[in-house]
Amino acid sequence: AYPLFSKQLKQKKRKKSEEKVKRKRGRPKGSKNKNSGTLRLEGLFRVVNWYLKIILKVIKLPQLRYFVYDGAFGNNAGIQAVRRANLHLISKLKKNSSLYFKFEGKQKGRGRKRIYGELIDYQNMDKKHLKKTTIDKDIETKIYQFEAIHKKINGTLNIVLIFSTNLKTKKTTHTILFSTDLEQDYNKIIEYYSLRFQIEFNFRDSKQFFGLEDFMNIKKRRLHNFANLSLFMNNLSYLIYKDSYLSRYSINDIKALFMAERYTKEALKFYGQNGDDILISNAIEHIAQFSMIHGDTG
Repeated sequence: AYPLFSKQLKQKKRKKSEEKVKRKRGRPKGSKNKNSGTLRLEGLFRVVNWYLKIILKVIKLPQLRYFVYDGAFGNNAGIQAVRRANLHLISKLKKNSSLYFKFEGKQKGRGRKRIYGELIDYQNMDKKHLKKTTIDKDIETKIYQFEAIHKKINGTLNIVLIFSTNLKTKKTTHTILFSTDLEQDYNKIIEYYSLRFQIEFNFRDSKQFFGLEDFMNIKKRRLHNFANLSLFMNNLSYLIYKDSYLSRYSINDIKALFMAERYTKEALKFYGQNGDDILISNAIEHIAQFSMIHGDTG
């Protein structure tokens, strides 16, 4: 993952008069149905929609079609925030989400047409939706793919249900991924959502190695500069890694390599030698192995 853009946002505190007042259960008298596709974006969803439009103007890649986010966007507001930026969303729904198949039976002659069909039972899925079954040790994993609708989400969703069963204890669990692209294959949905976790490594490395968690600046411009510099260092480190002999990417391994180079040259100075970079390169790599995570310890 590569950090692209960051900006400090000022969050307004709600006044007591603006705080939501608790109302009674049920639908308020006189309220009308609202179009869930035209809702007003607020909070995080409004900010992300704004970010996406800026980034898309800068990148300008026609093949850029998908935006991946965690379960916080597994709702109608999250979907609308991404779709209004002309992208498809890949995200996750809650395990207890009520999904329905589309109604495909015969409609009545009068009244509103029926939309919702059978409520989906995750424990008893039809085999016609099964795409793949694997067994790893005592865990059996079944992957289902189907189209479904949700009463609080505008539009049809491309659902990927990952159902896991412990063959010894018979305990089950499931994960519900979805994409707004109805043509997308289940493998791609799983692969893209799995890649989302790489973003967590960016923040971990920025905090652990480049001071994102420790700097003491409080002024707006300094905060902006330091945060962007910390994230920029992730990209710079990756470029250094590409030019090294390292087989797997780790900032800790890059750090170990540079420390070994410094220690080796300083040690040679005690013997009155400057050290030829070509001749001591093997020695540097060997010394770096002691501190590396992905080094060749053999």
